[in-house]
Amino acid sequence: MKIIVIGTGKVGGILIEQLAQEGHQIVAIERNEKKLLELQNSLDILCLSGNGTDRNLLIEAGVSNADLVIAATNSDEVNMICCLLARKLGASHTIARVRKPELADEIEVFSEDMGLSMTINPELYAAQEIFSVLRFPGLMSVEPFRHGLFEIVEFRLAGDGPVTSMTLQELAVKYNSKALVCAIRRNGSSIIPDGTVTLMKGDVISFAAEPKEAEHFLKLCGIISRMPKHVIIMGAGMIAY
Repeated sequence: MKIIVIGTGKVGGILIEQLAQEGHQIVAIERNEKKLLELQNSLDILCLSGNGTDRNLLIEAGVSNADLVIAATNSDEVNMICCLLARKLGASHTIARVRKPELADEIEVFSEDMGLSMTINPELYAAQEIFSVLRFPGLMSVEPFRHGLFEIVEFRLAGDGPVTSMTLQELAVKYNSKALVCAIRRNGSSIIPDGTVTLMKGDVISFAAEPKEAEHFLKLCGIISRMPKHVIIMGAGMIAY
């Protein structure tokens, strides 16, 4: 894929490095020439100095042939304008980093009009991850999808709960569980399970479900929600907000 990344700070820089390692054709746009020089010396990518809202610069970067444009500058407004301009010039898809809560909350209203395929809010994702740890201690990861309508959860089946040594089919019938077990890691091997697979102590289970169904399934597996009544938050930045 041809990918243009505007902004090479912490988020943009990591994205460029990972995408370049995967073999994508990367064009980096950055106003800070020192950062661009560091990228040029470490990665085989095209680097252009300037503002991502510059129409001529985007054309020089080949935006009309770009599969994806990612705007990750430190300004939400600049990121959205970059994506709008990129779409107008022919980019297939655009992603903008939007961090301000007042913009992030309303982004759905105008995302289609601005040609945004997706928005990313790193602080919000970090806050959601912290909240998940508070909600269910012991989980390995929780990934919300469709704005929280369902979750993909990974955890280790540690104890001898009601579901241990039970097949997935038996579990669904006996406990009316609607959780979809997507994968099981057992003794270093991965299993894509069907209804005949038996859950065993030590399994690392990945499943998808609506939040209430996820809570029900986790309770069956011995993981109970223990949301603390009192929380001290140190700091008052975007993640804390």
